[in-house]
Amino acid sequence: MAAAGNYITETEITTWPTEMEEEEKQRRIDLAEEMVENITGQVFYAKTFSITLNGNNLRRLFLPFAFPILSVTLLKVGTREISSADYDFDENSIYGPYFPRGRANITIEGTYGSASTPKGITQIVRKIVDSENDPVLYQKYFYKSEHSGEYSYTRDDKGELLTGLLEVDLMLKQYQKRRPILL
Repeated sequence: MAAAGNYITETEITTWPTEMEEEEKQRRIDLAEEMVENITGQVFYAKTFSITLNGNNLRRLFLPFAFPILSVTLLKVGTREISSADYDFDENSIYGPYFPRGRANITIEGTYGSASTPKGITQIVRKIVDSENDPVLYQKYFYKSEHSGEYSYTRDDKGELLTGLLEVDLMLKQYQKRRPILL
């Protein structure tokens, strides 16, 4: 079976060493995808969830996800299933019915993440795997500054070394979740 991940498949990589086994290919794809998700703080595909929360005595309940909610397929308050016509949701919360205070009395199932994978993310994952297969393919940097006689070089001014691949890090910065500034 061909190696595949959530963002790329084995056939999208042209730099595989000829003798590499499928397990190693899958491992490299998985590691690259995990690295992108950890750096960006996001998933770029639809992922299912099932969560049980405490009621808050309000008509709106915020879900504890860092990712946007794409769909809600089940809402139960206590043992009673709520019809989808009686609630709505946005990317952070579900609202409509009354959520009575209680412990683990609200059950919600659905999907969160991204409806489609951005092309940039696919390129980033592919470049990370390519660099593992062929280390000289992309420019790497692992230092903040280096001095050599009269010359000095500085990389990563803000101390934000992401992958060590210059081209990939520049692309990844646009997908990183920004923390809101509270005034």
